[in-house]
Amino acid sequence: MKRRYDMNMKSIACLGIPLAVMAGLLFWLTPYRYDRMTLSQNTILIRTSRFTGETEYFVDGEWKSGKISGGGSSLQRVSDLSAISRRAGLEGDAFAGIIYNGSQWTLTELTVDVVAKELNGKVRWERQFTAFVDIKPLSVGHFNVPMMETEHLQDTTWNITGARGFPPPQ
Repeated sequence: MKRRYDMNMKSIACLGIPLAVMAGLLFWLTPYRYDRMTLSQNTILIRTSRFTGETEYFVDGEWKSGKISGGGSSLQRVSDLSAISRRAGLEGDAFAGIIYNGSQWTLTELTVDVVAKELNGKVRWERQFTAFVDIKPLSVGHFNVPMMETEHLQDTTWNITGARGFPPPQ
């Protein structure tokens, strides 16, 4: 009886362990890890390859590479910022605003330089922030950058110093 019990346990172990490992790989180890970024009213879906570490953004109904390169539909620096108009300021503990994307690009990232001034006009700090957005061409979007040290500020001056996104389809 004991010998038969040992044989059954060995059979279960020989079949059960590989099946458990295969099921774990099949259901847990998908090729991508999916994330979502929500900033203000914009939600951007992101997936990262578990094997290569490459990040892609879901924009305009398709996954696009997050690498900066010279061609294709990958994320690139926007060279002409003049088509991007803006209005923003402090809102509680955040710097927030409205962006009009007058370009043909889909914007996914804005670089914003902010100078904060105290009530007496003295500069308290100067910082550069990155705001992740999803603003389609010829449309309006919002951005929101959480901040600290906003109490007793009188004024902020700011400028968009860089943008990245996806060029129009060729």
